[in-house]
Amino acid sequence: MKIVEAYATKCPCWSKNLYQQSIGPDNKNADPNYQAFYACKPPRLILHSVGCSRASAKVQAQKWNQAGNGSAIAHAAIDAETGDVWQTLRWNMRGWHAGTAGNNCAVGVEMCESTAIRYLKVGESGYQPGKFEVLDLAKARSNCETTYRSAVELFAYLCQLLGSKPSEIRSHNEWNREHGVSGHIDPEHFWRQLGMSYTMNGFRADVAAMVQNATATGELYRIQVGAFRKRAYAEAFLHEVQEKYPGAFIKTEKQ
Repeated sequence: MKIVEAYATKCPCWSKNLYQQSIGPDNKNADPNYQAFYACKPPRLILHSVGCSRASAKVQAQKWNQAGNGSAIAHAAIDAETGDVWQTLRWNMRGWHAGTAGNNCAVGVEMCESTAIRYLKVGESGYQPGKFEVLDLAKARSNCETTYRSAVELFAYLCQLLGSKPSEIRSHNEWNREHGVSGHIDPEHFWRQLGMSYTMNGFRADVAAMVQNATATGELYRIQVGAFRKRAYAEAFLHEVQEKYPGAFIKTEKQ
């Protein structure tokens, strides 16, 4: 899995997060929704798919990274051709991907969908929300498998990084159903129409297995970026590191 940093710095969501993270929950200008996300530890994880024939995560990231985008952005998009993850928000930032309730507690990831499908338009014969025709089944299934495998690896990574639980992962569809929200049937509609065997129960199990396997090896690969004799210095540096890697922590050692 390759993570490409493509932060959406032009999107208002980015600047709003930077401001809200800088003022704290007690400030009179604090937005309770953003502060709720920052206080939600560990965050939930929500799996999406884009709902259009857009295979490129780069294109998706560019679509989100616009000054006029005031409505939708997830934390990352997975490319349907390569499986690369294009990260558009830091994991400790509140996104716009699952309504207020979801945005307030969850990190969201979009899987891109194959260009070998075409969604039907309103008025076309057989139209239903989320219904598409398949132009090249082999290619569409291959792209779907690529995003699925990458999503499993990414979510296993996020579970270890953020402390999230595989059992609490939800699809956009599941989240909406649990919270009485209509619309957004992804990504199950995509898997189902391609005849894939994927399910969210299977996805959660695959993520859990990958997390367990990583834990069972008994090996830890630590990355040390600093050592200080004064705790105040360590805490100041930790704050800077957590801006980009929220799972960073201080480990005290006696000499």
